[in-house]
Amino acid sequence: MPFAEWNDNLRLGHERIDRAHREIFALLNGMHEMLQGGCTHQEGIKALIYLTNHIGEHMGDEERMIEDAGLDCLVAHRREHAAMLAELESVVERYIAHEDSDGAEVLEFLADWYGKHLAGADRTLAQALLARENAGDLVGVTD
Repeated sequence: MPFAEWNDNLRLGHERIDRAHREIFALLNGMHEMLQGGCTHQEGIKALIYLTNHIGEHMGDEERMIEDAGLDCLVAHRREHAAMLAELESVVERYIAHEDSDGAEVLEFLADWYGKHLAGADRTLAQALLARENAGDLVGVTD
């Protein structure tokens, strides 16, 4: 059974955002399997850094979509992303320092944060982007 299962309740209806979120869930599940499978601490660190970088890239992509669409939620969304990345960095540092020996803290943090973010800010973002796209105001934001 996957650690963080993607389901239709998490689907936002915006293909580009949904695809990125499915990728992050797949990475979370891969990370969980890796940690549960007895990877070395150094392998866990490398995987967490990769996952963190991937999440940061996705957040940057979302912020560019907001900016391209001219939506007024950019500052708030960027602030939420920055706070999450700061907390994630702290959680990853605890793993690196062996304070979270099995990586459970980082995985739980990510699963919890993504569940809340998808249900809140990202759902609102997807609806706003879709409304603009359906009105013909945006070109190329859904790719």
